[in-house]
Amino acid sequence: MDDDLDIVFKALADPTRRAILDRLRSGRQTTGDLADVFPEVTRFAVMKHLSVLEGAGLVATQKEGRRRWNHLNAVPLRRVYDRWVSRYADRWAGVLLALDERVTRGTEGDGAMAEMMSETRVCRILVESEIDASREKVFRGMVEGIGEWWVHPAGEKPPMRIEPKVGGRFFEDHGDDKGHMFGTVTVYEPSRKLRFVGDFTNREAALNVVTIDFEEVSADKTRVKIDHRSSGEVSDDFAASFEQGWTEIAGMLKAYCEK
Repeated sequence: MDDDLDIVFKALADPTRRAILDRLRSGRQTTGDLADVFPEVTRFAVMKHLSVLEGAGLVATQKEGRRRWNHLNAVPLRRVYDRWVSRYADRWAGVLLALDERVTRGTEGDGAMAEMMSETRVCRILVESEIDASREKVFRGMVEGIGEWWVHPAGEKPPMRIEPKVGGRFFEDHGDDKGHMFGTVTVYEPSRKLRFVGDFTNREAALNVVTIDFEEVSADKTRVKIDHRSSGEVSDDFAASFEQGWTEIAGMLKAYCEK
């Protein structure tokens, strides 16, 4: 754990690498796109910075044809956060940050509520995590064991279910036909791939497609890639909340499979 954190901190120590992560926070970018953003840095230097970030797990890459896309992977940052910040401290930190933002920006229109509808757009969230367990064990942990490790931020542990078949439900089962429906299974390839399509109980009018790939790194190590794409009414808060949520889920699945 400490060795992993050392790599993350060293990667974040460079201002150019931090600036690259700032750019990736708004969405995936090609290496060429990033090189154009930093004209004072050579393309080779940008590639070197990306290599360091990828080595620290902070950037995940994906090839599409001749293009190499770079995505922010928040899992290592979440591990740093979880090590030193408790849920209680997190609540107060959130309150104080919100207060600071409100004071800094000023208060307008007291006594009235202004609502701004999100513009229609597409966003993509990519979370990647390596788990020290076989691909079969990790897949079973995701599908069959989900009710044992899925925990909400409030500490609740409702019975989660994934019906292992195409057309199956991914849902929170409250009994008596009550609960929350996240999505429907559209791809079911045991030990390899899951895909869900649905609204994931979000109040915004967006269609979500979530693909989870289980890649064998070695006999006892699996790389889990969560690719969440949303289209429709997608706000900045929407994307940020799902990125945080999938990061936490990847961490809980890792802890369950490695115990």
